[in-house]
Order: sequence, then structure tokens, then C-alpha cells
Amino acid sequence: MISAFTWFCNFLFEICIEILVFLKILTTARCLGRLRPVCSICNKSTRHHRYLTLSNAIKESTIEEMYRIIQSRDWSRINEFHEYHPAMNSVASYAITGPHPGGVLLICNDLGCTTLPDEVETEVILTECELDELKAAVPQLEWKLF
Repeated sequence: MISAFTWFCNFLFEICIEILVFLKILTTARCLGRLRPVCSICNKSTRHHRYLTLSNAIKESTIEEMYRIIQSRDWSRINEFHEYHPAMNSVASYAITGPHPGGVLLICNDLGCTTLPDEVETEVILTECELDELKAAVPQLEWKLF
């Protein structure tokens, strides 16, 4: 049986993790909004659009594999990359959709990393069919509002 102190420490740890996740979501939404204040598809504000964090990579070989998967539209593998360390530069991919068919896939420096400039390395326009295939490949992921 664990002590009350151990239970309390575990409880506080879980709360801290939840707060960090929440702050990462807020930071990502704000940075994506700065990167893409206007949607490349509908030319309207992205304020009512939604985004999905698909992958994160640190190692060069993993980043190259992530690019290959995106270029080949092999959406079944896009969610395989979860490399992240707050002190290391990483590359992330985000899907963006709005009140229109299709969407945009951005590959950029990790938006939570303050040592890198917020710049998009690659933007891929997704057709309605491609976006539907992407959504079907990662149904467990949650779309978040900007």
C-alpha cells in the first residue's frame, strides 16, 4: 500500500503533465495562427479552422523518412513519428482543414521550440479525397481549433 505522500506526489505529477500538454496545445495553435493567418485554400482567416499534429521528428534519418511518407501520401505511416525533446530542434507536420473541401499539410520547425524561427519548410495542398484518407488513417487523433 502506498503512503498518502506518495499518492499526493503522483497526483501532482499527473496534474503537471496535463498542464504541460495544455500549454503545448495553446502554443501550437497560436504559432500556427501566426504562420497561417489566412488559409491557402479559401483565402479566409484560419481562426475557425482546425489543425491536427501528425508527427514530430528529431533525427535526420527520421525527418527524411517523414518527408518520403508525406510525398508518397502513405498516410498509414504518418503517425509513426513521435520523437520529441524540449531541448532539441525538431520538425513537425500539421494538417489543417476548414469549412471547405480539402486541406493543407505543413511541415515546419517544431512550433513549441523558441530557439527556431517559425517558418514553414513545406506546404502540401490536400485534395478532399487525400484529406479523407488522412483522417481515416489517424482516427484516434483529435482535431483542435486554432
